[in-house]
Amino acid sequence: MFKGLLLVLIIACSISAPVAIAAVDINAGMSAEWTFEEGSGGVVRDTSDNNNNAVLMNGPTWVKDGIGTAMQFDGIDDYLDAGAGANLDITEKVSLEAWVNPAKPSFGEPSVLGKDMSAYTLTWSGTKMMFYINRGGINCKAEIPLNEWSHVVGTYDGSRLRLYVNGKLVSGRIMRKPGTAIRSRGDSVQLGRRSEKGYYCGMIDNARIFSRPLSAKEVKSHYDEEVKLIKKKPVVSRDKLKGLALKVYDAGTKPTTLVIKETETVYADMTVPSNICLQFQMGGMIHVSKGVVLKLDCPLQPLLTQIFTGPGSVVFKKGSIDKAYPQWWGAKGNNTGDDTKAIQAAMDSFPTGGTVRFPSGTYLTSSTLKFYSDLTMLGPATIRCTKAVPAIIESYNPKAGSQGLRVKGMVFDGRALNGDLSTIGINFTNVCSSSLEDVGVEYCETGIMMDGSIFCGYNSLMRMAIGVCTVGIELKNSAIKNTLIGSNIGAVDIGILVTTTNELDIFGLSIEGFRLVGIDVKRGDTVNMQHVYFANNDEDAIGIRIAEQVSACTIVQPRFSDVTTPIDNHSSRTMILSTDYKN
Repeated sequence: MFKGLLLVLIIACSISAPVAIAAVDINAGMSAEWTFEEGSGGVVRDTSDNNNNAVLMNGPTWVKDGIGTAMQFDGIDDYLDAGAGANLDITEKVSLEAWVNPAKPSFGEPSVLGKDMSAYTLTWSGTKMMFYINRGGINCKAEIPLNEWSHVVGTYDGSRLRLYVNGKLVSGRIMRKPGTAIRSRGDSVQLGRRSEKGYYCGMIDNARIFSRPLSAKEVKSHYDEEVKLIKKKPVVSRDKLKGLALKVYDAGTKPTTLVIKETETVYADMTVPSNICLQFQMGGMIHVSKGVVLKLDCPLQPLLTQIFTGPGSVVFKKGSIDKAYPQWWGAKGNNTGDDTKAIQAAMDSFPTGGTVRFPSGTYLTSSTLKFYSDLTMLGPATIRCTKAVPAIIESYNPKAGSQGLRVKGMVFDGRALNGDLSTIGINFTNVCSSSLEDVGVEYCETGIMMDGSIFCGYNSLMRMAIGVCTVGIELKNSAIKNTLIGSNIGAVDIGILVTTTNELDIFGLSIEGFRLVGIDVKRGDTVNMQHVYFANNDEDAIGIRIAEQVSACTIVQPRFSDVTTPIDNHSSRTMILSTDYKN
């Protein structure tokens, strides 16, 4: 708890009037406070004395960082549960405050501190901190840096949201309806997780909840009081530096080209600033030691050969280069060896978005490739599995979701060397606002999985080629507003399987050689099919099957060749325009 009272002296300028002293408690309205100064144990005490103690779930760790001791979360399953005490059931005005040090961008919107978007929360979205009041309501957001401590405060006074970063107002929004109540429904307050939206990766310290809006002066006062207590990284003197770090230090701030002729080693976390250009000559490489992160805010003059080695990580600032190549990490792309680590390193080098270019060739992988939001993958190239995997490619946290994946000119082959099929080719579980163009998927149980268990929508699949799969494309759990255009699906049991969807548009598809059903819609709302061609030689195959539970299905100008049962419709809300199809 903040120490002491803020004393305001009100001096009456009167001979007979005495001096009056009014005390303003800066802790007024504090519902909960967690300072993490215990340093160990399975419970974080609520130092506001309101008994909202937080229980450690799945192993977050105490660390000597921040203001004394902080809590570190792994981004996988760690969080704190502070329960649903009565004084956390705030419905009118609120302030949320915390020191945060995020280690990675998020792939959903995990809560740093709060209940849920149905009430109040500070969330970590991509590389932005967001302050929400009520699900579907407005929010304030601002970029904050990775691997640095930032003081974040969100306030709501009943009509306006404000977001402060490091004592300064950075964003403000007015509610559509001033006086809107907070829809607090008794959910527990959590730190490091929001239900179904993933987990926060990084550190949190000195988190607080108030049942009133902090003023701008109070926010600034809190920041000024605590920033001087944050542990500072020790300044390393020049005589302690070596390798690339020494050369960068000596370059200073003037524009400099550093020529990499041989192996330069990076021993500790470091950043190469934008005034430096790294020029690689044949044989020149940078070795990044284990556990070390090399941040490159600078341009490169590379060769299409290996220029990075070692177990550490290389991270590019968004916009510092236009693309990276797996060859920079040693990928061969010649259908021999294992390129998994090199491809993953290239994809990981853009945590906030970027482009990975695959020169023509066949790249062999032995495990699932993971992507961050806003990643672009460009071919022409084939990625082939040497053994069956759960998915050839998926987001880092499918349970939380991601957005902005763009893939063009790639083929994903799930056939293992022993002939087994991978489970899923491209896993679009909870992926939104993404596109696949001129992409092939083959030899998988399911070519593309579009699962909207949280949100899978606004995705576009164009000129796809999907074959030798049990199911070509599956949509389930209310995947919404997805579009399939001008694609070919063949040699499958079921071309497109729709278990649940909303607003699915299918244009100009060709489904050939299906053994059971071309398009099987079991449940859905607003399914539109236009100019879809079906061809098959199996006597018992069905072109389109519409279940009774399907509402608002429209079929326009379908064409059938050698299909025994063109349309098997059981829904009273199916509209077939032009039944003069060929069979």
